[in-house]
Amino acid sequence: MRGPAAAAGPPYSLMPTTPHRQPGDVVKGAGVSTAPSVTVVSAAAVAFGWTGRHVTAPTVRRWRRSTAPTVMAGRLRVRVVGTGAPATVLLHGIVGCGDYYGAGYDSLADGRRLVVPDLLGFGDSYQAPSFAGYGLDAHLDALDEMAAALELSGPLTVAGHSMGAVLALHWAARRHAQVRRVIAMRAPLYLSPTEGLAHVRGLGRLEAAMALDTPLARATCAWMCRHRTTAGWVAAALKPHLPVPVARRGVLHTWPAYLATMEHVVLHSRWRTALSALATESIPVVLANGARDPVPVTGRSEQLARQHPTVTSVAHPTADHDLPLAEPAWCQLLLNDDLERR
Repeated sequence: MRGPAAAAGPPYSLMPTTPHRQPGDVVKGAGVSTAPSVTVVSAAAVAFGWTGRHVTAPTVRRWRRSTAPTVMAGRLRVRVVGTGAPATVLLHGIVGCGDYYGAGYDSLADGRRLVVPDLLGFGDSYQAPSFAGYGLDAHLDALDEMAAALELSGPLTVAGHSMGAVLALHWAARRHAQVRRVIAMRAPLYLSPTEGLAHVRGLGRLEAAMALDTPLARATCAWMCRHRTTAGWVAAALKPHLPVPVARRGVLHTWPAYLATMEHVVLHSRWRTALSALATESIPVVLANGARDPVPVTGRSEQLARQHPTVTSVAHPTADHDLPLAEPAWCQLLLNDDLERR
């Protein structure tokens, strides 16, 4: 039996239980932690949650990066697949790039060309010079340069998603003699900037925070421009529902390109003029929406279809704003005319 002196024990204890030990306390003699760090546990939980949401997202599971080559056509970096005079042109949305349309869309090049540009000021075209700014006419001029460089003579199917849908309407109206059909997916057809801002917030945290010219938005964009690699990973972390390459490349733009495009293509667009011009030329327009998308105005596509005999409204019953990513097979049927024949 130990005496009183021995009962005091050594300067530190190796006993397996310590009633007053707090999380993260270290057993000094053993040099190991008795409980996982709260920070480590929290980080692991966040990572597990992100991974779970990422791997189960339809937008991730149904996307693969295209391996088709890209070329510079005018000031735009463009993915070109296939040969022939008929062509399908796919235009991406704001803070996006041509990679949004994954490898599955390359099948649209069967018997025709598929043309997928990174729009002026975005993606691999974000460093292209634009002395006229990044308003509507600047975007349309860059698309005209692309068409000339690629010798796109038509007939053309012009399609776009979100902001790209508005550009598709305007560009098709400008080049109506060559255009056979227009597909506008998730088109933000707003009657006023106030109406537009209420819906733009549905695009996501980053877009909502930067929708207006505020000091915070300018500072955020300036930081992104200085730290594009880090910003890309941050974007991927904030958007687990997107394929990582698509999310990372979403930061490839400048503040002038983003702000001018948001103001003049999305919020102050003259889309009604373009739609009327297409109706005058009897060019079919398909407005494709979805039941869970907060960006388009509810009922507007159906209203426009009633007003214009050349306009057709179709809807996916479950898709949200990322329709081309989440439902590529449905979109490919639409682009091939097959969906409308069913």
